[in-house]
Amino acid sequence: MASLVRMAAWLWLAHGIAPAWAADAVPVMAAGDALLAGISAPLLGAPHLIFMIGLGLAALRLPKPWYLPVAFVAASLVGLAFRVGGGDLPYAGTLAALSILGLGAVLLMNVGLPLSLWFAGALIAGIIHGYLYAGAILGAGPVPLVAFVVACVIAQMALIVAVSSIMERLGAGSESGKLAWRLTAVVVAAVGLVLSASAVMAILAGA
Repeated sequence: MASLVRMAAWLWLAHGIAPAWAADAVPVMAAGDALLAGISAPLLGAPHLIFMIGLGLAALRLPKPWYLPVAFVAASLVGLAFRVGGGDLPYAGTLAALSILGLGAVLLMNVGLPLSLWFAGALIAGIIHGYLYAGAILGAGPVPLVAFVVACVIAQMALIVAVSSIMERLGAGSESGKLAWRLTAVVVAAVGLVLSASAVMAILAGA
């Protein structure tokens, strides 16, 4: 297991994905561009993608799996609106990295958490990740902003539900299902560890 974690971490670093949070891009002005940006912000920002894959996995362990994706996506809109409205969340990238690490650790340990803790975690993580998504739409007008939000919601829900559906079809008790669970948990934890370490070192270097 340790070797798998190291392999995933080094592959992540080798491809230079570690700093790929939501892009603080040129403001999106056209509705069509905003739709594409709304899809790419959560799905092409690799750390966000990894977190949502882990969330889709975690959702299967709850009596009502849809609670987690709904809570996360709704909270991401709050974080997005906060930043678009001029709010500032210091160390958002570091917090997002820690959210991935925390989720990966829980998945690896395979511990049963109360629904309230899962719900609270999804809300907090959603606000952080949504704040980072907003970097791709800052400065855009109302119509592109609405297009971005709609696309972002659909993309996030589609990914999380797809992951949950695939894992459910594999079967939690089957050998393939157990292997897929462990490998996914390892990747999420490894990526979270790499990103968290990188973010903390960057903070210390700038201190």
